[in-house]
Amino acid sequence: MMIDDFIIISAIFLLGAASPGPSLVIILNQTISNGPYNGYASSFMHAIVVGIYALLSATGLGILTSLLPQIYFFAKYIGGVYLLWLGIIGLLKYKDNINIRINTIKNPYLDGLIIAILNPKIFIFFLALFSQIINKETTWNLKITYSSIAMFIDMMWYFSIVYIVSNTISYKWINIHYQKINFIFSILLIIFSLIIFMSNYQ
Repeated sequence: MMIDDFIIISAIFLLGAASPGPSLVIILNQTISNGPYNGYASSFMHAIVVGIYALLSATGLGILTSLLPQIYFFAKYIGGVYLLWLGIIGLLKYKDNINIRINTIKNPYLDGLIIAILNPKIFIFFLALFSQIINKETTWNLKITYSSIAMFIDMMWYFSIVYIVSNTISYKWINIHYQKINFIFSILLIIFSLIIFMSNYQ
């Protein structure tokens, strides 16, 4: 792979990772609710799933494309239910004025795993990208390289987010305004879930 190709592909992967969505909200919630370690743990597992999705898309594009409608609908529906559940739990905590660091899944690795698996946009992103750059002549080494780059960039992006949120100044401000932030996160999760449900029936 030429250096120019590496830069372009890396930039595309970064744009994909940096686009706001449920993954960002979940990882931020883990960081704010349970501390930076949990944020890093969720980010790590999220990146692992991203790498697996990338490798599957790069190596089995034809099969995955044929199965895509069923996989896409199922993942979106389950993901929507999961996000709605998280949002409702957060609102109930806010309504009851419970000043507790909450997270519906205490294991941050599992949280990162679930949100990545149930986010079909990741899958669609790699299918769309690799359909343009991968052909019959693309070697296994290059496919693995693409997938590794995607995983590394996703991990570094979310690690950076966790680091910024966890620095002393940010953390003090977050501690003061935690309930309001939790309320906003809950609303965002519910909005994301409603968007998913609406798109499933269009």
